[in-house]
Amino acid sequence: MSGLGPLVRLRPLATKQLPAHPDLASAQATNDCPNLESFISDVLREASTFMTSYLPENASVKSESKKSPPAQADVKVLVCNIARPPGGSDNAETWFARTSLHHNKREQGTADWEEFESGLLDDHSQHEKDYTPDVYDAHEVLTWSNSIVDSIEGWDKVNMSSELVFLSPIDVG
Repeated sequence: MSGLGPLVRLRPLATKQLPAHPDLASAQATNDCPNLESFISDVLREASTFMTSYLPENASVKSESKKSPPAQADVKVLVCNIARPPGGSDNAETWFARTSLHHNKREQGTADWEEFESGLLDDHSQHEKDYTPDVYDAHEVLTWSNSIVDSIEGWDKVNMSSELVFLSPIDVG
């Protein structure tokens, strides 16, 4: 399963698998925790490989032209089912991805890069509820932002936090 790693998964990591954090001190032996910058580098590398290699080879198109107002661009929705993810989990994973092409202009129906980055990067978990009907709230639980530099191995605006995302109950009836 090229492109799948142990960190970017749809399951929680144990506290000992996370870099040391003061709010987790009672559950962590800090000498056993991964180094923060190494951990973030590993996550970024794994996520990049997942998005650029694994998903394009394994995802299928769920929708060619979903709308996402106020943007005028069509949004392609991809879905990828992973029957047996790495890491000893027997739980299947279903990943969704969205792609869209926008004009780099500050005008109605599109966005320039600054607007696009603000909507996609800044407060991403809060903005997700604008695009995913099942997401109705998100709260930051922990942040490591005071402990890291703003750029790591060619990435900028680096931040790390743990978010709690609230989903609407699934109607199985």
